[in-house]
Amino acid sequence: MKKKPAKELPLHHRIVHHVRNLHRIRKLKERGLPSWKEKWGHFNEAYLGWLESFVEFAIPWLVFLLLFIILGEYSSDLNFFHWAWVESVSLFFEHYESIVAVMDKVIVGFFVVDLYFNFFKKKTVMDFLRTSILDIIAVAPMGAIFDLAGIAETQKAIHATTELEKEAARLLRGEEAAAKLVRVEEVAKLTRYERIITKVPRFFRLNRLADFFGKKKK
Repeated sequence: MKKKPAKELPLHHRIVHHVRNLHRIRKLKERGLPSWKEKWGHFNEAYLGWLESFVEFAIPWLVFLLLFIILGEYSSDLNFFHWAWVESVSLFFEHYESIVAVMDKVIVGFFVVDLYFNFFKKKTVMDFLRTSILDIIAVAPMGAIFDLAGIAETQKAIHATTELEKEAARLLRGEEAAAKLVRVEEVAKLTRYERIITKVPRFFRLNRLADFFGKKKK
């Protein structure tokens, strides 16, 4: 059966097609590499080929795990029906936040190693950026950027202020209490936006699920 051209496929099929093609190009070794990249590439193939294969195999599974972690972390925001078990899941991820942070760093480490191998397969930096842009964004240290901008400290101060305002709102009555509660809601919304922005790279890592679901049968 003759396959349809990519442009004739439905939108979601076209997206999958382009992501698969991007991942295929990402791993493709270009011809005419600079001599120093050729030598370094031969070294990688001879002594670190096992590591590249392991990383390539592990990343989709780690990202699949990350998908469940993301759903768990945002379960409270997604709990539209106020189910008790969803709240329990949210509390579980809050309690083990440090473990989730370590897992996040492990996944970033795998992405960085993968980028290292792919860099020596491309002739120019622009070729590397063009074919690995999603993975590069996926390891972007958004939290560090916020720290440099002083936003992280501001967020911590806002969080502390929020807690104080919540306590004050409990003690106040009438219009003053209502005004305090409105302020708490505004600050909570700002905090939620900051939390989402700093974790944007994690969502870009989900593109590697194409490696997991997109492998064609031989």
